[in-house]
Amino acid sequence: MIENTRFDGAGNDAIDVSGSQVLVRNVQITGAADKALSIGERSSLEAIRVSIHSSGIGVAIKDGSIFKGQNIDIQATPLGFAVFRKKSEFPGAYANVWRYNLGAVEEPYWLEEGSTLVLNGTSVTPNKQKVGEQLYSGNKP
Repeated sequence: MIENTRFDGAGNDAIDVSGSQVLVRNVQITGAADKALSIGERSSLEAIRVSIHSSGIGVAIKDGSIFKGQNIDIQATPLGFAVFRKKSEFPGAYANVWRYNLGAVEEPYWLEEGSTLVLNGTSVTPNKQKVGEQLYSGNKP
């Protein structure tokens, strides 16, 4: 569990989990150079009351991982949510977010076919192809 914590100016990802089950509650992330939350390789992360400001990507969910978020606030960040498969040995990812707020976010989400994003109870239509290739080749919003 990561609780009642603040991350300022992380040089890469602020919270990066792989093959883990994690609860994140009452966390503020400001200035993560890459991803504020990075969830990969069949991880499960539940986030409650998380504030993300001025980071590269708000939340990246990939490679068979599950993200459940509520009261997620993302501000001044180019990409809110990225949901995709990066590595071929894993399936797509799943994200379900309730009560979120996006402000000064260029792209609310990048979602590729084979992954799922549900925002406030509504499934979102995929809007990108090869998300992992784009993000890791430097082609970010």
